[in-house]
Amino acid sequence: MGHSHSIRENPTPVAGIALLAAAVGAITAMLITPKRGDELRRGIGKKIGKSKEDVVNKMQNKKDDVNNKMSEATGNIKSKMDDAADKSKDTIDKVKDKADR
Repeated sequence: MGHSHSIRENPTPVAGIALLAAAVGAITAMLITPKRGDELRRGIGKKIGKSKEDVVNKMQNKKDDVNNKMSEATGNIKSKMDDAADKSKDTIDKVKDKADR
């Protein structure tokens, strides 16, 4: 007996199908519009260029987000390490004081 997954558990195939359908619809609309070949090619080229630019921008934004989060995490870790070092030093100093008595 196979295990079935609902769309809610794994929406990836639906999203892929939706993107494919949107791309096919856009290309079909461009091909059936009354434009000359050179106009059509320019239009397709512009759309591809814009899509590429959008992807590059989104990737740069994600990269910036990751870099910011890494910097924040690094700062938090450094701060916690400094706090732990200070507490360790304080504990060592207290032990030395007790040993000297």
